[in-house]
Amino acid sequence: MNFLFLTNYFPPEGFAGSIRAYNYAKHFPEFGFYPFIITSFPSKRFPKDNSLLEEIKEFKIFRVKNISPSLIPFKNIKKGGREFKRFLRPFFEKSLSVLNKEKIDFIFVTLPPFSLLKVAISLKLRKKIPLVCEIRDPADFESGKKFIKFIKNCENLIDLFIGSHEYVLKSFGIKGKVIYAGYYEFETKKHKGFNIIYTGSMRNASLSFKRFLKFTERIDYKLYLIGTEIKVNDKKVIKEGYIEYKNLKKYFEISDLFIIFRDKDMRNYIPLKFFEQAGSEVPFLAYFKEKSNFFNFLKKLNKGEGFMWGEEENMLLYIENVKNRKVRVSFFGKKWRDRVKEICEVINEEIFNRNYGKF
Repeated sequence: MNFLFLTNYFPPEGFAGSIRAYNYAKHFPEFGFYPFIITSFPSKRFPKDNSLLEEIKEFKIFRVKNISPSLIPFKNIKKGGREFKRFLRPFFEKSLSVLNKEKIDFIFVTLPPFSLLKVAISLKLRKKIPLVCEIRDPADFESGKKFIKFIKNCENLIDLFIGSHEYVLKSFGIKGKVIYAGYYEFETKKHKGFNIIYTGSMRNASLSFKRFLKFTERIDYKLYLIGTEIKVNDKKVIKEGYIEYKNLKKYFEISDLFIIFRDKDMRNYIPLKFFEQAGSEVPFLAYFKEKSNFFNFLKKLNKGEGFMWGEEENMLLYIENVKNRKVRVSFFGKKWRDRVKEICEVINEEIFNRNYGKF
């Protein structure tokens, strides 16, 4: 079964949105789903991980020029402004070209950027084929707030919504299937000291990070920062910079605690890295400026605890308990391959009304 895979982010870009698309593309063919990938040329804003392309180098990937929607003032793109059309046109034209040349069974679009859904809907209406829409992030992020009404009004045009977690669909007030991200496979190894691991950007997180350092001065630990650049002068902090995806394992194997910071857009924030790191007995600590649904998520899954600014004494006690091996958490999740299998099964059942027993 061939399908058109629309994603603005794709390897060699090495960040969460690309990692998700990479794992999808890598495993879809195992279940009879063959993607024709329409994506943008790598952005200079993101680090490059060329190793991600090694396993998918034979895939049909079509790259187009684009203008990042985050760089376009929204007043210029309301109702199809000129800059907005310049962003969408390359995706639309290349997608339509592929649809006209190949036998495509359905369209799969992953958001954000939420504006990409306009391309997908236009293609669906023109070619009259099913449309599956996956939403990675809720409406609190990026341009999502501006597209809440648009997505809700398009609910009857989209054959299947897939949310990366429950709060995504709730943010837009739409119904669909929730399929979590897969986990990164690793096993913890014996090691010296107490290691805390932080991965990803410090965007909307730096204030909580600096506050954490201040309130944990009396605790002996090493905090590894992976994939972020931030000015900090603290002997406890080890800045590793960007690490290729395949090499993350050696850091995860010596982890005692995964930590996530957040200063803004906290309410429905549940990051991809949580699911990727959840397939182990390493606990999580979330330290946010305000309360988040992520805190409830951690408790529900028995994966750790969340603390707001002002709850530092409780946070310090939790860290000491983790350090003294008094905290036990559960494994959670499935491998990426099994998550992709879930998506294929849902598409077969919901769109094509069939269930392949071989899965």
